This record gives sequence, C-alpha cells and structure tokens, in this order.
Amino acid sequence: SSEPDLWDVFHLSVPLKNQVVIDKTPYLKPLASILEQYHSYAVALVDREHARLFSIQLSEISEYTELFTPDVPRKHKKGGWYGRDENRFRRHIEVHVHFHLKDVVKHMEEILKAGEVTHLIVGGSEESVILFNKILPQPIASKIAGTFTADMHAGNDEILEKSREIIRGSEKAIEERLVDELVTRASKNGSAAIGLADVLTQIQSGNIHHLIYLEGFNASGLKCSSCGFLTIQDIKTCPYCANSLEKIEHLIDYSIQRAIDQGAVISAINMNGKLKEAGNIGALLRY
Repeated sequence: SSEPDLWDVFHLSVPLKNQVVIDKTPYLKPLASILEQYHSYAVALVDREHARLFSIQLSEISEYTELFTPDVPRKHKKGGWYGRDENRFRRHIEVHVHFHLKDVVKHMEEILKAGEVTHLIVGGSEESVILFNKILPQPIASKIAGTFTADMHAGNDEILEKSREIIRGSEKAIEERLVDELVTRASKNGSAAIGLADVLTQIQSGNIHHLIYLEGFNASGLKCSSCGFLTIQDIKTCPYCANSLEKIEHLIDYSIQRAIDQGAVISAINMNGKLKEAGNIGALLRY
C-alpha cells in the first residue's frame, strides 16, 4: 500500500511458518509461540579472574558486560610463588578467586531480580565452572540450565552454538514436565482441563492460569460478535448474550488472545505424544 505508516515491519532472527492470514484482528498465535519457545537466557563465561556476561533472546546473543579482577596473584616461573611460601600464596590466590567469582554471582543475582531472564548457563574452563558452581547460592543454582567448556576469548557464535545445545535440552525437559503435570492433574480431577471443549469452557469462566497447546494445532469454530464467546458446538446464538455467532477459522488464535487478556501464561509444545492424546490442548486452572 502507498499509505504512509500503514505497515510496521519487524525482523525476527527465528523462523516463522509461511502463512498469510486476513482477519478482523491480528493473528497473534505465531508470535505467542515464539515468545514461549525462545525463553531469555543469561550466559556467564568465567575463569579465575575474568567473566563475560551475555544474553540470549530469540536466538540472538549479545554481550553486555565484562568483569575483570586484575590483582589475582600468579605463579612465578622460578622460586615458587614469588619466592615465598607456596601454601600461603595458594590460599591467598584462592581468596582472590573466590571474591572474583562472588562478584560474578552478584551480577547474576541482579540479572535475575530484574526479571529479564529466568534461565542461566555457565561456561568456561572445566576447573572454573566447577569452582563457580560450588559457590552458587541455591536460588541461582536452581536456575542453571547447563554448563559448557570454552575459552574466555571464544567468539559470540561459538558461545551461542554451545548454549543452543543446552537450551534445546532444557526446553524439552521443561515441556515434558509441564505436560506431565497437566495430564496428571486432569486425571486426578485436579485444577486442569484437557481437550478443546473443556478449555473453551474455562476461558469463558476466566479460569485459565496456563494455556498449553501443541504447536501447529488449529481448529475452526464459532465466535460471538458481541461478547467474544467461543465454541465448537453447532449452535446459532450465544448462550450468554443471545447475539448471533460467526464462523471463524482460527479458533486457537482467538483462544490464545482471550487467555492472554485474562493474564494467562501461554506454552506452545513441540511434538508431545501425551498432549496429542489429550486433545492437543489443555490448561492449568486458577481454581
């Protein structure tokens, strides 16, 4: 179109399915899926006196700070540790290394408190990673998705690739635990719904805490043009406001939008047999 400011173009570094959708409202499901599938991670690359901190968002990496403790003593080539007692200087070095790594931990705590990331990855030499993990407080240790070995001067591409291997495994494990929780709670008559019909009922009640669906799942249905009621039932009028219903092709997209409006968490799951057997969609409920 030649009209100015009609289009906003957003360039993403992650793949999207080729698809054209023309509708009265924005088609948000692909974007919701991306935000769920690509969590934000912080990466700490550490050694005994350096640290480089990175963020990974939407499969892109950026380095945002570097830490350096320049006064860590080094072993002299001759005469032991600067010619003094070796054991005393070894302890002296260990104290300096400890304070350096504690400074890195402090920065990671600040990153978590800011809410920008929820998962952490640690890289460096095998020795440095072991030392660093030993001093991590439990709240941070519980956020570690994995570790890798790399030189402190490794390039961003190498760090990103090694982190991606960890991220793939971490995301798969998170998805499996989430689906297991959904199916277990539903089977025990807990606060969960499975199947599209039950999920739509809970959306109408505003009872969705966490909407979980299989990536690629879609369905057609009916939508009330007045109150937004969604259904897969073959009915003519809305049972809530008696207005007419219109047929819609992207029922899951409308369901996601209503769940988002209610403050729900959205999770798109890749290739999970349990979720497929449960009807491709489910939800953890508020009550």
